[in-house]
Amino acid sequence: MYSSLTVPRIRNPLVGVPRDTLMRSAEKFAADNDLNDILPLLKKGALAAQNPAQVSTMDDFTDEEKEIFQEEITHKWRQPKILYVTIILNSVAGMHAPLLSMNQLLTPR
Repeated sequence: MYSSLTVPRIRNPLVGVPRDTLMRSAEKFAADNDLNDILPLLKKGALAAQNPAQVSTMDDFTDEEKEIFQEEITHKWRQPKILYVTIILNSVAGMHAPLLSMNQLLTPR
């Protein structure tokens, strides 16, 4: 039944955009949003977003940046432990809040 369903793949809108056009777009975005102080990072981000699989072969990235990208690919779910603690605590609080509200409604005054 479900085998006939296909999931369309989202096309990356940056694929095929010439490099100089991509860089001008990053420069315009930085100028329009007062982000010129981080323009080099925005340009690198645009290049990485355009072709994430090729970051390791691009000369625009340092060896350290390439290593970080590779680690993101190989350890996709590696996050700081405090993030997981925060998520769990917020989930418990979210489950507990309706009980508190119901308790207030049911308590005789």
